[in-house]
Amino acid sequence: MLLFSTQTSKKLARKISQCAPYLKEGTHDFKYFANGEMHVKITREVKGEKIIILASTNQPNDNIFELFLLLDAAKNNGAEFIHLIMPFFGY
Repeated sequence: MLLFSTQTSKKLARKISQCAPYLKEGTHDFKYFANGEMHVKITREVKGEKIIILASTNQPNDNIFELFLLLDAAKNNGAEFIHLIMPFFGY
């Protein structure tokens, strides 16, 4: 099982993966283009894997869009199951 997180939940994801040794921390690249658009690319193989995405939306506009891009990347890379944990949904 792989654990991915958005930029706002990195610390919490690191603590969870330290406490649960069966969860491996997934890696992805996140960047902004010059025009303000976001890009998310999963850099670890997820095909056939069960993954958990940890995401909070304390600044909703960018964080929700980052979450959608991460979900889309996981689905397009062949993840078997995608579970979303959202400790804080702010809007």
